[in-house]
Amino acid sequence: MSPRGKLLLEFALAALLLAGAWRLGAGLRCLPETKGALPMFWVPPGQPPPDPACYSIELTHEYRTYNLPEPGNLRRFSFGYSKMLADFFLVDTLGNMDWSEKTPGFLNWAYRMGLAISALHPKYAFPYYAIGTFLSFQPDYLHLSNAIFELGSKELPDDFNMPFYIAYNYYWQMKDPKGAVPYFAEACRRPGAAPQMCTMAGKLAVSQDADILEITHMIAQGYCINADATRAKIIQSDFEKRVLPRVADPAQRERLRTAFEKTIAACQRAQEKE
Repeated sequence: MSPRGKLLLEFALAALLLAGAWRLGAGLRCLPETKGALPMFWVPPGQPPPDPACYSIELTHEYRTYNLPEPGNLRRFSFGYSKMLADFFLVDTLGNMDWSEKTPGFLNWAYRMGLAISALHPKYAFPYYAIGTFLSFQPDYLHLSNAIFELGSKELPDDFNMPFYIAYNYYWQMKDPKGAVPYFAEACRRPGAAPQMCTMAGKLAVSQDADILEITHMIAQGYCINADATRAKIIQSDFEKRVLPRVADPAQRERLRTAFEKTIAACQRAQEKE
């Protein structure tokens, strides 16, 4: 073939490719939406925004379906670098969660990453907060959010936030006050807990017909553990104004008041001796 013929053939092939790309591009300008994917738009300067139902391209992490080793094995496979590997996993997870993707594959992947990070560094509080909270905004994944916070609550027994977040999911997200009671009560008993943890636990427990003496004991425990001047005052005031009035029997109400006052007096005497 002569040089001119070869040049014409190359030109024809280039034109054919260009026409194919143009036609394909026209078809891609309005892709159907994939639920949970992140839409990406490219709008030329001076042009109106595209139809929200059409996407130039969509990005999804649905491919992240690879299986991680079992959490117990993962720690052994880290060869002593478990905390460093937990940091790498957390950065990867947070970086991807920032895309606001909601596909099932991605949400389950985020949960598995939470389990992996917990296995690698069980006392690392921030991953429980970050991944558990992220999952709590997905109505169908509240059970996985609670599972992450349950792990954190077990590994960090002095952290009142872990049981509180579970109580939050039950009470406000799942509309299940009864399910929230034991977690508000657990938060109340932990050091540094806000007094309102005890108030919520007491009010909900009374409304669920729980044992009144157990409620009184739980709130007194919260008082004893968190009895700095401000917290103690709020806990005592809330018990008298918000919990006791819910007890219908005046005699029982007075008996509970007496039991509560005796318990907190004993706490105060113990603290004075320290």
